[in-house]
Amino acid sequence: MDYNTFVEKMREQVQEHLGKDYEVKITTNPKLNGTEKIGLSISRTQEPQQVVPVIYLEECYEQYLKNQKFMECVEKICMVYEKQKGNEETIMTALKNMENVQNWEKIKDRIFPMLVSERKNENLKEQYVYKNYLDFLVLYTIRISKIEIGNIKITNKMLEMWGISVEELDSQAMNNMKADGYQVKGMRRMLQESCPEMMNDIGEEEDEVMYVLTNKEKYFGAAGILLCAELFQELIGKNNFYILPSSVHELILVKDDEGCDMQGLSAMVRCVNEEQVDREERLSDHAYYYDWKQNKVIF
Repeated sequence: MDYNTFVEKMREQVQEHLGKDYEVKITTNPKLNGTEKIGLSISRTQEPQQVVPVIYLEECYEQYLKNQKFMECVEKICMVYEKQKGNEETIMTALKNMENVQNWEKIKDRIFPMLVSERKNENLKEQYVYKNYLDFLVLYTIRISKIEIGNIKITNKMLEMWGISVEELDSQAMNNMKADGYQVKGMRRMLQESCPEMMNDIGEEEDEVMYVLTNKEKYFGAAGILLCAELFQELIGKNNFYILPSSVHELILVKDDEGCDMQGLSAMVRCVNEEQVDREERLSDHAYYYDWKQNKVIF
């Protein structure tokens, strides 16, 4: 069964499972890097005010290809929907707060930068506010909630509505970013925290050669590269290092020594992107370099 047939059959079976009080539709949404995602939107037919979630099906399709158990996929999607319904009150409250979107003073503390590939997102330049940084685009978003329910990219029309400049927007986003829990943590330390039983003896922090940079929520945390001037030297000291764009959510920092080179690390980035990172979450296909004496990132 190909993917499009799978999606249509899922729509039919989820609709049958939920019954006539629900409407299940196939929805296609544009994503970053020129990608699209297909999912099911599920709404209650008798309720005018509600959160209508879109549940994407790629993961379920992969599961189906492995075990051919179609009805398990149907049950999983229905369970995901029921769970999202349980969060509806929280989400509705967050969305209600967005009614203040026309008021800059009420919305400005929710503004954050988002780092994406310029080459793969040229189409976003016409509609959204951006600035260039290296070979990236820095977009600006309104974070709807502290829980991960999405964000709204800021358009040129929104900037006009608020009556502010791009420079003012950027300054506010950078200030908010500094309070967003960014940290540089040693790779072994992170592994110990996530798998303590496998990492009984991780050595001293000074022995680290690889670090992970992201924010507290691990949500579009690669934008932390914009804080390099104050963040890197404070947390890693006087070291040159390579920067590997792991995804739009995090960066991996590798101390410069004789065992590393830009060409080899860039090849590794491309390999990992191809095999492990979803297309919409890929940030770049090559490594970058941080020079501590210049206190800047180059590529």
